[in-house]
Amino acid sequence: MVSTAIEDSNPDVREAKKIGIEIITRAQLLSYIFNKGYGVAIGGTSGKSTIAAMVAYILLHNGRDPVYIGGGIIRDISTGDSQLSNALCGRSDVICVETDESDGSIVLYKPKISVLANISKDHKDIPELEQLFNTFLKNTQETAILNNDCPMVRKLPHPSARIVTYGIDNDADLRARDIVLSRYGATFTVEDDTRFSIKLIGMHNVSNALAAIAVSAQLGVPPPGISDALSRFPGIKRRLELVGESRGVAVYDDFAHNPAKVQAALGALRGHHRRIIAVFQPHGYGPMHLMKDDFVEAFCGSLRPDDTIIMPEIYDAGGTADRTISSKQVIDAVAAKGIAADYITSREAIAERIAETAQDGDAVVVMGARDTTLSLFCQDILRTLGQR
Repeated sequence: MVSTAIEDSNPDVREAKKIGIEIITRAQLLSYIFNKGYGVAIGGTSGKSTIAAMVAYILLHNGRDPVYIGGGIIRDISTGDSQLSNALCGRSDVICVETDESDGSIVLYKPKISVLANISKDHKDIPELEQLFNTFLKNTQETAILNNDCPMVRKLPHPSARIVTYGIDNDADLRARDIVLSRYGATFTVEDDTRFSIKLIGMHNVSNALAAIAVSAQLGVPPPGISDALSRFPGIKRRLELVGESRGVAVYDDFAHNPAKVQAALGALRGHHRRIIAVFQPHGYGPMHLMKDDFVEAFCGSLRPDDTIIMPEIYDAGGTADRTISSKQVIDAVAAKGIAADYITSREAIAERIAETAQDGDAVVVMGARDTTLSLFCQDILRTLGQR
C-alpha cells in the first residue's frame, strides 16, 4: 500500500512493479472498507478534518461506538486504554472518514451521508474541484449535507440524495443565530433553540460545528447529546492550537496552507488581539505556483496596517516539483501593497525578530502543512519570547 504522494520513480514502487506485486493506494483500501459499512464521508477544501473529528466525538460520547479515520490528531482524548487520535476502531457499522480531493480519491467513496463544506482553490483549480465534488455528491446514497454559505457549493447540481443545508449568512435548514465569538471559543443557537458552545475560535468553526450537528441529527443523536459533546470537544492539533503565552503574547500553531484557510485563521484571531504577527511556510512548490496570486490577495485582505507577515522559504517535500518559485516573490508582492512583509529564511532569525517586536496583546500564528517540525518551531518562538 502506498500514499498517492509516492511517485512511480520511487525505488520500492519500481521493484514492486518489476516483480509483479500489486500496488494499491491508502484511499483504495479505505474506500473498500468504507463502502461496506454505513459510511459518513466529509468532503470540502477546508474544515473536513475538524468536522469529521467532531462527528466522531459526538457519536463516541453518545454511545454510538463509530469507526473513524481522519486527517488530524484530536487533542487530549483517551477512551479506556486506547488513545483517540486520528482513528477509532469502533464496533458499530457507522464509519466516518475525511475524504481527500487533492489526489482525486474522493470519487472512490459511496457514502450514505456526505458533507460538502466548501470549494476553494487548493491543490487543484476550481473547475477540476467542481467535477470531483459533483461526482462525490452523485455517489451519495441517502443524505447530502451542504454548506449554503459557499457560493461554489450552491452552484453544483443537486444530487438525487436528500439535501440538508446549513449556514450562517444564508437561509438554510440548519442555521446558527445569536452567535457570540470570543478568544476562547464561540456560542450559538440553532433552529430548535438549543444553545451550543465550542472551545474552537472563529466563525469558520461555528460553520464546522453546524455540519457536525447536521450529520449527528441524521444519525439520530438528540440535540442535548450533541450540545454536550460539542461543548467538551477539545479540537485538533495544529488547528489554531494555542501553544502558550509569554509576556502577554499568545502563540498559535495552525495547519493553514491554502488562501481560504489562511484567511479563516487570521480572521479568527483578528478581533481578539491587538496585532497579528503571521509566519507562513508554504507547503510545496506546486501549490505555490498554482496559488501565488491568491496568497498575495489573502494576506493583503486579511492583515491590518499594524500586522506583519513573515515567510521563510517554501518547504521542499521532495519529488519532481518545479522549483522556479520562491516565498520572496509573495513577500515582495505583499510589501508592494503596503503590508509589513519580511522574507527571512532562518527560523532562529524569525524567532529573534518576533521577540524583538512582539508586544503585550499580540498574537503570533505559525501556519503551514507537511512539515512536522513547525510545532517545535512554535515552542522555539515561545521560548525566545520568554528570554527577552
